[in-house]
Amino acid sequence: MNCSRCDIAPPLPPEGTPPAVSIPSQYVFGDVCTVRESISTPVEMVFMDAPGLETKPGARERCAKHYAALTDPSVPPPGKDRPCIILSSSVPVDSASTTICLKTTLGKTPYEQLPLIVKHFGVKVASKQLPAGEEHVHSDPEWPHPQQLILAIAFTTQRPIKGMWPRGRENGLSDTGKPRGEPDSSNATTPLADDGVPVYKYEREARMWLVDKCDELLMKWTQRCQKDPNFAKVVEADFRVRARSTRNSVGFTDSHCDLEHQRCLELAANGSMLSLNSFRSTGRRSTRKFSRPSTPLRKLHEVGNVFSATRPGACSSPSLKSNSRKKSKWSLKSRRSQPSLSQATGDAN
Repeated sequence: MNCSRCDIAPPLPPEGTPPAVSIPSQYVFGDVCTVRESISTPVEMVFMDAPGLETKPGARERCAKHYAALTDPSVPPPGKDRPCIILSSSVPVDSASTTICLKTTLGKTPYEQLPLIVKHFGVKVASKQLPAGEEHVHSDPEWPHPQQLILAIAFTTQRPIKGMWPRGRENGLSDTGKPRGEPDSSNATTPLADDGVPVYKYEREARMWLVDKCDELLMKWTQRCQKDPNFAKVVEADFRVRARSTRNSVGFTDSHCDLEHQRCLELAANGSMLSLNSFRSTGRRSTRKFSRPSTPLRKLHEVGNVFSATRPGACSSPSLKSNSRKKSKWSLKSRRSQPSLSQATGDAN
């Protein structure tokens, strides 16, 4: 991958004290903000509409159940505070519905051990340690963590945006500019960034590339699922295995998990039409089912100056199998109405 941005030396840090992170009147397309949301939200959203998964007993019902639980305002939101990229042209600070992509840090998990679904939709964020030639996208300023991914699935969160994602974390500082673990007696939200730039954003070229990448990866996923009716089942099973291992469940060892994950990798790589029973026979003997929350899937389109969000493959009837064979993946109606992305700003045209 050729990247003109990588050939340009980073600008010199501005002089003076870093400015405070003020609360804007609205968030705009490309802002990196904070939201309390789980990575499993967009992942389950993709599974809920995956062609072929409707033949797995109870899958659709499970997705609907978890979607209802996930969007229940009476319970605390899942996951943790994490960075997200705003994909709406403008969002009021008190908006109850915002289209975003989530960002995640790999931490100690090797890339090779990520769930198949995360590797498919994951886009690496440029860093000094990223090998040359790998596909990536740049933030402004450059993202400090060497293992940052954007999960290139656009979806609308109902959770509140909690402000801009502040800098200074790479120095072991909290959002308030204090060392982690130190009590906070103020409401300040000013991190001590090294170069005087308090927040992150994605410039026009990067954010438009990301919108296109969301469309591209979703289309490839849908085509693969349509080509092999068992593909979505294998990938979903792999996700359950990795998620359960992360929770460190009793009686489910890392070595057992690795065996199942490797089998999923082999099935997915071969593109075989093998029954999911062949996957089960190599590892898990339990008949228990594991699931994570889900939300509706969105496909980004640019029509004139408007980005709209839809859910390809969705259907209001339980008989999705017969409907999906008769209709194009892009023409099926959403099972519930979705808010549209706001009209794009002038620089997005």
